[in-house]
Amino acid sequence: MGAMISFQVGARFPDLIRALILEDPPWWFSQSEHELNSNPTENPIAKWAKTLSNQTFEELLAQYRQDNPDWPEETVRLMVEAKKQLDPAIIDMMVDVLRVLGPTWQTAIQRIVQPVLLIAANPELGGIVTP
Repeated sequence: MGAMISFQVGARFPDLIRALILEDPPWWFSQSEHELNSNPTENPIAKWAKTLSNQTFEELLAQYRQDNPDWPEETVRLMVEAKKQLDPAIIDMMVDVLRVLGPTWQTAIQRIVQPVLLIAANPELGGIVTP
């Protein structure tokens, strides 16, 4: 969520920033003209976030341990605690705001003249940004 907010600030208020660091911004959502005027499929982050409330702390903890076997136990527990506090409605609200604000990220990024560092995770392991 932070990458989306930072990106929007950079695109809309370029005088406020000297550079941007974006970690996996939500650029799967292309917001084509067709998508803006129709009901696009639910984005993957919103779909995932809505499943969190249906899982117990222990179930989510077991899943995080399985998905991240090399993470320290304290990190796994903190991650699960944070996920259990997430209100999935915030994701839908953010997607709705993007839809209303437009333009597409492909157009908005052209307004950013400051340096941008894009950090992207491996899409095969859950990263959002693809080539």
